[in-house]
Amino acid sequence: MQIIKKNILAVICGAVALLSVIAIYWPIKGWYEEIDTQLQASKRTNDELTNLRNQGQNCRLPIVDPQKTEAPPLEGFPTHKVYLVGIDVVKKIQQQSAELMKQAIADNKRTPIDPTALPTYRTGAARATFKDNYYLYLEALKTRTLNAMPPATPKDVADAHKAKWDEWLMRVPAVNDVRDPQAVAALQADFNRDVVPALPGIVAKGRADACTMYISAGGLYVNSAIPPQGAGQAAFLNDVWAAQIGIWIQTDICSAIAQTNKTLGRPVGVDGRITVPNACVKRLVRTNITPAYVTANGPLMFGSTGGGGMGGPGIAPAVSPMPGMQPAVPQKTIPTVVRSFQPTFTGRVSNEVYEVVHFSFTVDIEAANCRALLANLTNGRFITVLSTNATALDRGACQAAGLLYGPEPVVQMTVVAESVFFHDWTKDWMPELVAKALDQALLAKSATGR
Repeated sequence: MQIIKKNILAVICGAVALLSVIAIYWPIKGWYEEIDTQLQASKRTNDELTNLRNQGQNCRLPIVDPQKTEAPPLEGFPTHKVYLVGIDVVKKIQQQSAELMKQAIADNKRTPIDPTALPTYRTGAARATFKDNYYLYLEALKTRTLNAMPPATPKDVADAHKAKWDEWLMRVPAVNDVRDPQAVAALQADFNRDVVPALPGIVAKGRADACTMYISAGGLYVNSAIPPQGAGQAAFLNDVWAAQIGIWIQTDICSAIAQTNKTLGRPVGVDGRITVPNACVKRLVRTNITPAYVTANGPLMFGSTGGGGMGGPGIAPAVSPMPGMQPAVPQKTIPTVVRSFQPTFTGRVSNEVYEVVHFSFTVDIEAANCRALLANLTNGRFITVLSTNATALDRGACQAAGLLYGPEPVVQMTVVAESVFFHDWTKDWMPELVAKALDQALLAKSATGR
């Protein structure tokens, strides 16, 4: 024992040497592999940080200024605190976006002219009242919103000719209801010389002074699939929906025209009336509304083609499911918003958020006020102008046709536009056949992925 105590250092060193020899054969290979893996991971992290440091001048921030096209450089990497601030900003933007969408839906929301007729006829009377309400509303747009009248026609001139001649004829006294033929002939000659040549101009001026603007026979779009007032048959529900869409769009068009004439027209007389020669918009020539939704796969007709439109796959006017229609898929995988730039440059096509409908209208308008009309049409009305085309009108030719447009240069402008209707509220009024067909179209788009 004394020997061990005296040589304790040598004993310890010998034990360590012995353990070292034993450790060579001990199964610790896995420890080396784990350490090597950690080393390689640390090396990769170091390489990535080195690359970021060397390439820092190429790191860019996202573009948030709509007036700029170049992304600003990243001055430094965000800290965890900055990251949390960013998360908070994203949440606030999401909240503001939701509030903005809610307000947009509220501004876009409409009410049908006959709520008892959609999404299905809720009463027997609704089958008849919708027709009456439809034609009465169109008449109100013409007479109340626009204060419009048709231009003077040859029949109007003929009626004025007869009324004026009857007035002149009273100048020849009648004896026993018989007038002197020679006196009548002389009066007729004077009438033909002094009155007849000026009569068309007088009638045209009277018409121009009696209204704010002219409206042609096709000025307002009338869905021919809606039976006339007093007819015994009822309109098919998909045609009722097409007519209602047309009413909403034409309300926007007429309101924009009326606003333009009210704000930029030149009142005359003590009562401040705006007549045709002093109005900005002189005549509503025609309106065409395609009874179809614009989809990524082409137009989906939701009204009978007889009502007007470009044609395309559609919904047969029936009260039962469409032939060949498959049952709606219970679980849809439709994207929230779909974009397709084939139909128009806006990329807007119908999706589960909104539906898109195209329309066009033509007006005779003072050249200086075209921009004002387009601004009034699009301001707050969820309408986007797709194209315009304007052609100068000859004042002399217009006057010869009974159109008294005044001294300002006038053009005939055709506007092609799209209107958006949010599905959040249209679903409450949309007939079942239309809703199913729209779902089918959106599901087809989602399945093809085009």
